[in-house]
Parts: sequence; structure tokens; C-alpha cells
Amino acid sequence: MIGYFPHPYKDEVIYSIIARYHHHMRNKSKYYTFEELFSKKVSLNTEYINNVNY
Repeated sequence: MIGYFPHPYKDEVIYSIIARYHHHMRNKSKYYTFEELFSKKVSLNTEYINNVNY
């Protein structure tokens, strides 16, 4: 379980939220960030998920 996750801004895409988390946690690799956040291997592509509030 992670102890910190950034609060999403209005109409912010999930990719941007994860990028801010990665930057704030000062992880050296995106793969380490994905291992922290997700229980299985994932990849984020150019199709950004939006409307996170819903």
C-alpha cells in the first residue's frame, strides 16, 4: 500500500497524475513507479484516461 498519491486536478488525465507521483517520489525508473502503483505489469499509451472523478 502506498502512503502518498497526488490529489487530481480538475479534468486532469490519469497519465499526468501518475507522472506527478513519479516526480514527487523521485523514482529513477517508470517501471519502479508502475510496480508501486499497480499489482501487475501495465503500460500507459497515448490514449489518456480522463474524467477521473467519474
